[in-house]
Amino acid sequence: MHKPVPAIAAGLDLISAAAPAAEPVHLPDPLPPTTFSFSQLEEYLDCPERYRLRHVVGLPTPAHHSLSYGRALHAAVAWFHLQVAHGAMPSEAALIDEFRRAWLPEGFLSREHEAARFAAGIRSLAQFRASQLQQPAPVVAVERPFELDLGGVRIRGRMDRLDRDESGAVIIDYKSSDVRAQKRADEKARESLQLQVYAMAYQHQTGELPREMQLHFLDSGLIGHVAPQPARLERARDALAGAAAGIYAGEFAARPNPVACGYCPFRQLCPSSAA
Repeated sequence: MHKPVPAIAAGLDLISAAAPAAEPVHLPDPLPPTTFSFSQLEEYLDCPERYRLRHVVGLPTPAHHSLSYGRALHAAVAWFHLQVAHGAMPSEAALIDEFRRAWLPEGFLSREHEAARFAAGIRSLAQFRASQLQQPAPVVAVERPFELDLGGVRIRGRMDRLDRDESGAVIIDYKSSDVRAQKRADEKARESLQLQVYAMAYQHQTGELPREMQLHFLDSGLIGHVAPQPARLERARDALAGAAAGIYAGEFAARPNPVACGYCPFRQLCPSSAA
């Protein structure tokens, strides 16, 4: 590096002496949102520190193969229902082509892993289409948006699918997780906070509760069932309001758990990680 010539160096010294000492700049903390997505509140309930790192600090989330797989499946299924709504029954090849268009090669462990997951998706979609041919669903909406206000906590989101017939409405959420036992599928539906939110949102929109909420596990074809119950809905309201209150209060204590921490994208940064 070249040293400044003496005249320039002297000038720099005079400027430094005359300049006031720099004051530290304190940026205001970002204000908490007034509207949340369901996934934001669910993430806070799982681990407030993970919520902070993603949504307050703004750390980017590394790609994960399960998200890539699930998004492509959801996109293909939504496209299928929209085609049927317009009077067309897509061929299996067309459905697979839509799956391919939605596919992003992100987060997979290897090319072999990606190929295996793509093949699994093809099998799941073929099974899904066959079930729709055998028993067409009374679908009235796909990716239906909603906004729900729970005592000042506003939640926005979309329902994967809404069916309706003479017996009432059924709200469906598609899952790419591999559940192979009916008992477990029903248990997952009963435990799903997301389904409770959908039920409350539907009631907010229409004035009535759905007849049932369902989880459709695309890999196995199993369907988990749960009917809305006042006690579960009340627990869901309390949980969501508690999550929003914790975010507003800046309470972001980590909740380490060996299983959950193993899937956390920030496990290598978090000193509380149990992974």
